[in-house]
Amino acid sequence: MRPIIVIDDHELAHSGIRLLLADSAHFRLAGCFIRAADGIAFASVTPGAIVMLDLELPDIDGLSALGEIRSRNLADVVIMTGVTAPDMLRKAVELGAQGVVCKGDPIEEAHAALQAVNRGETYHSQCAAELLARSAQPQVALSERQHTILQFVAGGCSNKEIAYRMNISPPTVSFHLAEIRRKLGAENSRQVVDRALAAGLLTRPAT
Repeated sequence: MRPIIVIDDHELAHSGIRLLLADSAHFRLAGCFIRAADGIAFASVTPGAIVMLDLELPDIDGLSALGEIRSRNLADVVIMTGVTAPDMLRKAVELGAQGVVCKGDPIEEAHAALQAVNRGETYHSQCAAELLARSAQPQVALSERQHTILQFVAGGCSNKEIAYRMNISPPTVSFHLAEIRRKLGAENSRQVVDRALAAGLLTRPAT
C-alpha cells in the first residue's frame, strides 16, 4: 500500500485522514506531522509517499515546504488547505502540487485526489478549480467608490437608489457604472456581477 504523510497543524485534519484511510486497500497512513520540517524529514526516508500538505504551517510556509519536497523529488503532493487565496493555490500548482482540495470539501474529495495522484494524474476539487480559475482572471482595479457601486449593483439596486444611498448624482453613478463595465468587459449589470464574481471582486452569497 502506498504511504500517506499528513503535514497539517490541525489535529482534526490528522483524525479525518486517519478515518478516511482506515479501511483503504490502496493507502496507509504512514505519519502525521504538525511541523513541515518533521514531515519533510520523514518523507525523505519514506519512498513512494504522497504528502497531504496544508499551506499554513507553524514553522515554514506551506509553499516553501512544497517547493522543497518537489525539488528534491521526495514525494507527490496533494494540497489540502483552508487557504482560499487564488494566487497561492496557483503558485502551489506551479511548484508541482499534483492535487488541490479545500478543507471545506467533503472528505471524499481528498480520497479522490489521492486516487488520481496514485494513477499519475492531477486532481482539483470543484472548489479548488474555481479558485484556480479565478487566479487566471486578469486583475481588475476598481476605485473605492466603484467597488461600493458594484456591491449595490450586485444587491439589485437601481441607479437612482445607488445615487440616493451614496449621496451622489445619478449621472455620477452612470459614469462609474460605465467605467466598471469597461474594466470588466461587461455589457450589462448581469455580466458585471458575473465577471466581478469570477475576478474575486465580489463574494457569492451563501446558500
